[in-house]
Amino acid sequence: MLMEQNLYNLQEKFNVFMNIEKEDKDRFKAILAWTSEMLELTVKEKYSKSIQVLRAEVWTCQFGENIGSEINKVRPVLIISSDIGNAMSPTVTVIPITSKEARQVTHIELLEEDLIYVENSLKGTITAEGMRNVSKARLGRKIAKLSDDCMVRVEEAIMKSLGFSNRMQEEILHPPLAEHVS
Repeated sequence: MLMEQNLYNLQEKFNVFMNIEKEDKDRFKAILAWTSEMLELTVKEKYSKSIQVLRAEVWTCQFGENIGSEINKVRPVLIISSDIGNAMSPTVTVIPITSKEARQVTHIELLEEDLIYVENSLKGTITAEGMRNVSKARLGRKIAKLSDDCMVRVEEAIMKSLGFSNRMQEEILHPPLAEHVS
């Protein structure tokens, strides 16, 4: 009953919005469509913990509708969370891959030699500043795996995105060897 009332309220709001500018109408229609997809993802989330993902894999991800300049739609993403966390959690940490050219120090352009496995051709830019945590239910299919060399470049871009200094980056990426105590 409550769901029917909510749907009725949405329909009423939709009728009000039918008298607004075309750009806003299109946005509202996209949000309504996304609401339907969110319901499907909510059901899928109950089973998402069983989705097996590994660090350095590239998957498709349904980001849905954005606010402002956020990433939206279905896009490829790089999995950057640890394999332990990926196995235990219903969420993963991802970085979106965009078709735009690299324009910042936090962007990594994908090169052909960066890809170990590719379902189809994959071109684009990894945008470290767009890092976010998402439900595994948003993931579609695995489409690639990145090389270790590319992951090092990604880790460096993440450090820059988070504001770590060069010294801090060096210590995190290459910790000093512990002295042997007898």
